[in-house]
Amino acid sequence: MPQLIGVNASHAEGVAVALSLLGAAEEGLCPDRQGWGIAFHDGRAARIYKEAGPVNHNAMLRILRDRTFTATSMVGQFGEKGVDESQPGFSQLRPFDRELAGRSWVFAHAGSLPGIGEPVTSRFRALGDSDSERAFVLLLETLSGWSGGGDELDTMLDRFADTVSAINAHGTFNFLLADGEHLFVHAHTSLHVLEIEGERPMRLIASYPSEDARAWACLRPNTLAVFRQGRLLGRRATRGQAPASAWQDDAASFEDMAACRRKATEERARQAALYGEGFQFESC
Repeated sequence: MPQLIGVNASHAEGVAVALSLLGAAEEGLCPDRQGWGIAFHDGRAARIYKEAGPVNHNAMLRILRDRTFTATSMVGQFGEKGVDESQPGFSQLRPFDRELAGRSWVFAHAGSLPGIGEPVTSRFRALGDSDSERAFVLLLETLSGWSGGGDELDTMLDRFADTVSAINAHGTFNFLLADGEHLFVHAHTSLHVLEIEGERPMRLIASYPSEDARAWACLRPNTLAVFRQGRLLGRRATRGQAPASAWQDDAASFEDMAACRRKATEERARQAALYGEGFQFESC
């Protein structure tokens, strides 16, 4: 299953710092992972970068880490093991994006939803034929009447949770959805959150959290949460459990990620032995 990463912060943070905190760098050492995308906001509009090729030694990812981009919100997805890069077209790559109420909404999804359809009448249409994008269209249709105001939040969250629950019935629906101000998170199986408090609160979301001393918490399965300015704004439980196969995929992906990180550690040690401790190893 692909890796989802997300950030919601009260102030613009460095994208490179967020990627480091999320442990995304180690994935560059997994040469069989294909396809990736990152979208980040600093305001209403989103910058979106995505490619169908391998994550390993990717020049665009290196640029994103080296540039001094900042963002209050970020949604990213790193590809799946064994995906053929010749198959997906650009329209199939996540994160997807659409305009709603004068904001760029971006969406990333881990899982599969066979049989899901689009709304019969909607201003939104899928550009590709992926089940993820059809789910995105359904979510946007549900949000289309919401102004973004806090007074309407409870009613909107109830309605939104109903839509998510209906989509859950089709398969596995872990997702991140953001408009630059709000970050919606649904953990159908495994997603983790890191809370950073203080004067600059921030929430980090990851399928496979970085292995450091920080206290990552596991979101309860079938939890829908929305964050704003780095703090929890609301939460709902959704209906419809993920299939057993999704949990098996999660377990295999966790083991694969652990192997990638062990490889990263071994490679850094090898480079340090060859070139000295000052050597700056780039994992991708």
